[in-house]
Amino acid sequence: MRAFRASIIVLLVAARGAAAQAPSLAHARQLFDARSYDAARVELLALAQAAPFDAAPHLYLGRIAQTQGDAGEALRQLERCVALNERNASCHFFIGEVLGTSAARASKLRLPFLARRTKREFDRAVELDPDYLDARMGLIQYYLRAPGFLGGSVDKARVQATEITRRSALRGALASGAVAEHQQDLGAAEALFLAAIAAQPDSGVGYRVLAALYTRSRRYAEASATLGKLEERTRSREQ
Repeated sequence: MRAFRASIIVLLVAARGAAAQAPSLAHARQLFDARSYDAARVELLALAQAAPFDAAPHLYLGRIAQTQGDAGEALRQLERCVALNERNASCHFFIGEVLGTSAARASKLRLPFLARRTKREFDRAVELDPDYLDARMGLIQYYLRAPGFLGGSVDKARVQATEITRRSALRGALASGAVAEHQQDLGAAEALFLAAIAAQPDSGVGYRVLAALYTRSRRYAEASATLGKLEERTRSREQ
């Protein structure tokens, strides 16, 4: 009987150890967030094999490939994600990002195809999730960069900025500021980036975007002062 109980204990311990070592999406995401991409890829590939109809591992495999500059693999994984779950807004958004990056260095023959598909993917992401602010920002960048015959439009960019503002004062000010800077209205852009800082003073993004505007405008002292304010804010929070 003692030998039997000992065997049961050994089996239970082994089972717990196997469970602790088994890959999980949550753990793979932790590795991804920590930028341990190689380790995350190993777990995600195992998850994709174990659950071939789950779109989530392919989303993160695609993002890893995108981060590492492998556009072909990123697109392959993200398209697999959409094939498994067409209503996954994140998959559509990241396909749009990959295609947009590819379009920036594409030939004149391929550019229209890539550009139109980029916009289509961002549109689908927003259609699936109207609160997906990154996708709306992707559309703004598209509208500001694309020529008119491919759908470029400052007015349409402003519409997206308004929609973002309805959902987030910080992100809306940043989006509207980007449109203003594109139009060379640097005074309005500066005011909007200051409004972004006021909306969330503990967020570093407004300070960094404003400092970048000052740098592009060769207002180096103001850029340095803005980053100094961010450092002071960070130190005060840590104390």
